[in-house]
Amino acid sequence: MKNEGLITTLRILGGITIALGVVFMCVLIAKFSERGPFSSGGLNPVSAFIALCVGFYHAVIGILCFGVAQMLTEAGGHAASSSTGSTSKKTVCAKCGTSYSGDLRGQFCESCGEKL
Repeated sequence: MKNEGLITTLRILGGITIALGVVFMCVLIAKFSERGPFSSGGLNPVSAFIALCVGFYHAVIGILCFGVAQMLTEAGGHAASSSTGSTSKKTVCAKCGTSYSGDLRGQFCESCGEKL
């Protein structure tokens, strides 16, 4: 497949991004609960919201990486199957060169009567 390296990279990047999002979210919640940036102490709603947003957007980016990798995988498979399918369904007369759509081996050419 043509994009195999890119697909593998996207999957790895997606996994790392999701893992980092979870780690960053936990670290931010722990730090904000010790000494919040907006208050003297404790975890306030703004700090919790910031931590959850960091984790959420890391997860979204990771899922997008997995989605793009899946689309590239499916696109590569369809392109390969359609290119092989279209070449096997064409029959050409060896004598006069008349081409027919479909697999007509064993039939006879309408122009010259030669067996296809």
